[in-house]
Amino acid sequence: MATPPSALYILNRNYSSWSLRAWLAVRFVNYPCEVKCLYLDQDRDLFSPQANEILKQAGPTGKVPTIHTYLDGEKIIIHESLAIVEFLAEDYPQLWPSGKADRALARAISAEMASSFGSLRNNYPMNIRAHYPFVKSYYEATPGIARDLARITSIFVTCRERVQKRDDLKKIDEGFLFGAFTAADAMYAPVCFRIKSMSLPISDPVAKEYIETLCNYGIVQEWVKEALKETQILPSDEVQFPSE
Repeated sequence: MATPPSALYILNRNYSSWSLRAWLAVRFVNYPCEVKCLYLDQDRDLFSPQANEILKQAGPTGKVPTIHTYLDGEKIIIHESLAIVEFLAEDYPQLWPSGKADRALARAISAEMASSFGSLRNNYPMNIRAHYPFVKSYYEATPGIARDLARITSIFVTCRERVQKRDDLKKIDEGFLFGAFTAADAMYAPVCFRIKSMSLPISDPVAKEYIETLCNYGIVQEWVKEALKETQILPSDEVQFPSE
């Protein structure tokens, strides 16, 4: 009996930041799998019983992304974006930088994204089709957002300045955190869309250039193109800003 193809389970491309991270890793290395998008909408919003029922298809955690695959004759379900990245990197090492120090730093900042920046991520959900003016009162009234944004800016600037100081990285430089695109860029793609969609204040030119480079990268734009075709609305991911 033929082994069934692998499958990547994701949610709505317009909203699902974790789906974007895993999909970018999969797409970057052209890992052969079927992409299965589980669409939610205003009648099946996140955390509703209807949404929970749909998300059971993704796996036992009821969350996305997951990869369903067969290894050594056994079906396994890989959840968590960083676990998916590491699974892929065993066969596609180009997902991480080639130098040991660079790989260590790339993994560190990727893990930081996975575990940190809760104020920014919780108060500014990813919404690719949205384009809001900066709402200063909302930004200033929410503890932690400015700190999160400052740290993210620092990561972008520090990494890009490292590239410019290294001849080996300059040779492969395409404007990303470690010169060439890696999993670290995939991990930070959703926050770059949050910054752009919500017009968050980034003044450093190095950080601004990186954000534009990442958001306009070819495979990122493939995701954007599909996201903009979606018509579903998830109320839980639509920010209600106060009047200024």
